[in-house]
Amino acid sequence: MNIKVQPVFAPYLEEAIVRFSYLYPGVKVTIEADGVTLDDDGAELLAAFQHTLYRQKIYRETEGTRRRMLESLL
Repeated sequence: MNIKVQPVFAPYLEEAIVRFSYLYPGVKVTIEADGVTLDDDGAELLAAFQHTLYRQKIYRETEGTRRRMLESLL
């Protein structure tokens, strides 16, 4: 299954693949020019990969805020 990845998500792709591979160890993910290829099909995997990529984007974008909040508590 080919999944196109929008350029806004490209900086988070490799980290998302690591997380996805942990959750779905039997699914091989290959980075392509415009996205990724999963060696398995299914709407569930498509949704899971997109969700993982979106979560990684949120995680990275809020890292500074979380760090500042933690530092203010210490």
